[in-house]
Amino acid sequence: MNRETEGKTLFYISIYNQLKADIISGIYPQGTLLPPESDLIKRFSASRTTIRHAINLLKADNLVTVRQGYGTEVSDTSLIYTSLPGPTKFKNMVSLQANTLCKGEYKTQNGVVDITTADECIADKLHITIGEKVYRVQRIKLIDDQPLGYIVSYLPYSLVPGLEKFSGTIQTLYECLKTNYSIVTASAEEHVSVCVSKFLESRLLNIPINSPLLFLYRISRSSEQDIIEYTESYYTPDKYELLISMVGEMDYSSR
Repeated sequence: MNRETEGKTLFYISIYNQLKADIISGIYPQGTLLPPESDLIKRFSASRTTIRHAINLLKADNLVTVRQGYGTEVSDTSLIYTSLPGPTKFKNMVSLQANTLCKGEYKTQNGVVDITTADECIADKLHITIGEKVYRVQRIKLIDDQPLGYIVSYLPYSLVPGLEKFSGTIQTLYECLKTNYSIVTASAEEHVSVCVSKFLESRLLNIPINSPLLFLYRISRSSEQDIIEYTESYYTPDKYELLISMVGEMDYSSR
């Protein structure tokens, strides 16, 4: 790839990343339309071709649907995880996307909210004191009423006073935070690893103890870089996968 081509490639990836961040942060909520192509051309000082390349990446990530004669509609982003643009052995990592491996009706049980105290791990992730009160929000994700994943989020107690009154009604945590507390996530870090199920995960996911699980934890921040939440997610690997999209030349020195 020559320098001119590489520059153009990085430009449409930059536009893609900005639009994706706008979607995930709620600037363009589900069901709304992205600005017309002509407006995006002006906003980014880009060519029509460059804008269309960026939109195609959003389509590939299932973030938008292009409807002829209507516009580019924002899709359901409940299964889309934030990109990980940090240190990597790949020059241009575009996105990290979650996919279910089986077809069926996907839904999230309404979150149950309670109050607990921060252990060493939670305190470290939220940058608070051990023993400090935190809100805990627990949800189960289902495919055709079969458990797919268990998600538990921890939020600083002082950040969301009265969150417990929404227990049993929260389906999308970020929508709840935005609607009731005017809190919008501006960035997040997603860490991916594997673990084995303990008693709680085994019971909630209907699997034997010590079954392999895909484990993700996320730390979300506001535009002021204040920590909003620490979330742990446990998924059964036979029903769930992560897709990493990349473009550009690979760095083979790490292989």
